[in-house]
Amino acid sequence: MPYYDFMILIGVSLNQTALDWDGNLERILFSLDFIKEKFSFDNTAKVVLFPELTISGYGCEDGFLMSYTKTKSLENLYLIINHTKQLPNTLVFVGLPFYMRGNLYNTMAAIYSGELLAIVPKSYLAGEGIHYEPRWFVPYKANWKRIQHEIYKKEFGFYFGQGIFEFANIRMVIEICEDSWVVHRPSLRFYGHDLDLILNPSASHFALGKHNIRKNIAITISQYQYSYYLSVNLLGNEAGKAIYDGSILLSLNGKMLYENERFSFSDVVIRSFNLDFREVHNKRDRIYSRRNDRKKTKQIEILKIPLLSQKRPIFEATIQTEETKIKNENFILIDYSHVSQLPLIENQHQNEYQEFLDAERLGLFDYLRKTQNQGFTISLSGGADSSVCAILVYQMVRKAVIEMGIKNFLKKSKLPISLEDFSSLTEEEQIKSLMPKVLHTIYQKTKQNSEQTFLLANELAEEIQSDHFNLDIQNVFEFLMDHLEKTFSIQFDWEKHDLILQNLQSRIRSPIVWTLANLTHSILLTTSNRSEASVGYSTMDGDTSGGLAPIAGVDKPFLLGFLEFISKYTDKYTKPIKTAQKIANQPPSAELRPLEKKQTDEKDLMPYPLLAMIEKLAIEELLSPEEIKTKLLNYKTKKLPQIQYSLPYFEKFLIVLENISESQLDNYINTFFRLWQQSQWKRERFAISFHIDSYNVDPRGWFRYPVISKAPKIKKNN
Repeated sequence: MPYYDFMILIGVSLNQTALDWDGNLERILFSLDFIKEKFSFDNTAKVVLFPELTISGYGCEDGFLMSYTKTKSLENLYLIINHTKQLPNTLVFVGLPFYMRGNLYNTMAAIYSGELLAIVPKSYLAGEGIHYEPRWFVPYKANWKRIQHEIYKKEFGFYFGQGIFEFANIRMVIEICEDSWVVHRPSLRFYGHDLDLILNPSASHFALGKHNIRKNIAITISQYQYSYYLSVNLLGNEAGKAIYDGSILLSLNGKMLYENERFSFSDVVIRSFNLDFREVHNKRDRIYSRRNDRKKTKQIEILKIPLLSQKRPIFEATIQTEETKIKNENFILIDYSHVSQLPLIENQHQNEYQEFLDAERLGLFDYLRKTQNQGFTISLSGGADSSVCAILVYQMVRKAVIEMGIKNFLKKSKLPISLEDFSSLTEEEQIKSLMPKVLHTIYQKTKQNSEQTFLLANELAEEIQSDHFNLDIQNVFEFLMDHLEKTFSIQFDWEKHDLILQNLQSRIRSPIVWTLANLTHSILLTTSNRSEASVGYSTMDGDTSGGLAPIAGVDKPFLLGFLEFISKYTDKYTKPIKTAQKIANQPPSAELRPLEKKQTDEKDLMPYPLLAMIEKLAIEELLSPEEIKTKLLNYKTKKLPQIQYSLPYFEKFLIVLENISESQLDNYINTFFRLWQQSQWKRERFAISFHIDSYNVDPRGWFRYPVISKAPKIKKNN
C-alpha cells in the first residue's frame, strides 16, 4: 500500500533571466532530471516547488504584455508537463504568466505525472517600490473552479483559483510571494481545514535587512497554522536592477528548521527534506481551540491527488546527510537529508555590510556574464566611491574563483581567457593573474588633484591587482580652456566660472575612460552614490558616465562605513583591503577646485550623515520639510527614542545634529529640497543601478518624481 503522511519536499532556486526562454526551460528541466535521478523510489510522495514566474523570469516588465511572452510561456509549460511523465508520484509547482479571457495572471501551475491539475493565481500584487505588477497582472482571490480552456483540451480540464491540494494525506496551499505578506493571506481562508504545508514561491528582491522580515513571515505563518512553511526564492541578477538571494526557508510551528547559504553563484540550488507529518497531525489534533474552529469553517472543494504506486518504500534508505554534485559543474545541487539532521544557518550576515558585499558580488557577476562583456572599467579617483566599486569587483572575482573554480568561472563568464594560463597556479595566484584581465582602472590627474588621492588610487590598484593606468590630463584641460576662451571671447576665472571649470574637468575624463572601456570590451562603472544622486552632486556626461551604477542604491555614510568594514573583514571568500581604511579616513572631495580652496563635499553640501537622514525622511517616509525639522529637533532634544533607526551612521548623525543650530537646520533642509527638485532631470539619465537598500531614488525603478516642479521649503518666521 502507498506510504502516507510522509513526503519528500524539494525546493529549487534558479538563476533565471527575463525572457530567456531556452535557458530558463533548460534549467527547469535539468532540475527535474536531477530529481528523477536522485529520488527514484516510485511510491513516495514528492512535492517540487520552483520560484515565482520561473518560466518567463520575473523582470520581463512590459514584455509581459507581448503576445510572444504569452505564447512561449504556454509552449514551455507544455514541455514541462510532458517531462513530468518521467517523475512518478511527483507534484510539481512552476511559475508562469498565464493569459485567460482577456486577463493576465501571475500563477503557479500544479503538474502531476504529465497532467496539468490546476493553475493557482496570485491573490495580492506587489505594486510599490520597484514593483509594478498591477501594470501587467490581475489579482484573483476566488476559490478554484474546474474550467475548460483552449490551451489544455482535456476532458477533465483543470482547476483555476485558490484551493487545497491533498497528496498522501498531506494538505497544502500555495501563497505566491506577496500573498504571504498580507493579513488576509490565502492560507488564512483555509484555516480549520488542517493545512499541513504552505508553499511560498517567491521573486522577493534583495534589500538590506529584508531577509529577516521574510524569516519572520515564515515563522509566524507556520506557528499560526501549526504547519510546515516552505519558501523558495529566485537567485541572481535576473533582469538588471533587482538581485535575488536564492534563499530556501523551512519552518514549522514558529520555529525555523532550515535556512540555506544565500547568494550562490550557481545556476541551480536544490534543497530537499524528508518530512514525516504524523507528529504534526497528532499535536495539532490535541489543540482544543483548533478543534473548535474547525467546526465553524465552510466546506471547500479539495483536490485529492492519488499515489500511483502500491509499493511501500524503505524509509531508512532515503536518509542521507552528505552533499553531492553532479557532472555539470555549472550547477550546485544539494542532496536530501532528514529534517532533524539539517544544519540551521543562523546569523550568516552579522551586519548590513556583509549583506551588501554578498549582494553586490552576485549582482556584478551576473551582470558581467549575462551582458557578455569581458570585464569592468573604473575611473579610479582615490576617493571612497570609485574605491568601493573597484573593491567589489575584486571581491566578486575572489568568490567566483573560490566557489566555482577557475575553469567554471571562465566557462560561465565566457571570458576570452585560456584556462592553460592558470593550470599550474594556486588559487590565490589565479585570482592575482585574473584581476588585470577583468578590472581596468585609470587615474586622470589635474593640478586640482592631491598627491594623497594619487597615491591611494595607485596603492589600491596594486593591492587588488587591477590593470591600472595613470594619465596627466592637465595639459588637455588647459588646451581646452585656451581654445574655448578664444572661441567665446572670454577669460575664464575660478571666481566667476567655478562650476563651468569643475564640469569641464569632469567631462574631459569621460571620453578617456570610455575609450579604455571600449578597448577592453568592458562595462564602464558609474561610481555615483545615492547621496550624490539626491542632490545632483555630479556632472552629467562627466562622473555620471557609465553603463552600470552598482552603488547608486546606497548613501555616502554607508559606503564610508563599508570601507572601514572591508579593511578588516575576512571569510572563506573575502580578503581584507588594507588601503580601504586610509581612503575612508579622507574627507570626501570631488577635487575639481584648486587645492588652495580646500574643497570638500560636506562644505559644498552639508554633513553627509545629516544629508542621508533628511533624504531618508523625505524620500522613504515622504515627510514635508516642516515635518522633517520637527522630527530632527525631537531627536536633538531626545523626545524621540534614539534607537528608532538601526542605521550604521545613526550615532554620527546624532553628533552632527547636536552641533547644528535651528537656523542652520532650516537652511540644510531647504537646500536638500531645492537641490532635489533641480536634479530630477539628472536622475532620469543616470545609469542602471542595483536596488540594494529599502529604497532608492531611481525614477525608473523606485521613486517617480516630476522633472519640472516647485521645491517645498521651511518658511521663516516673521
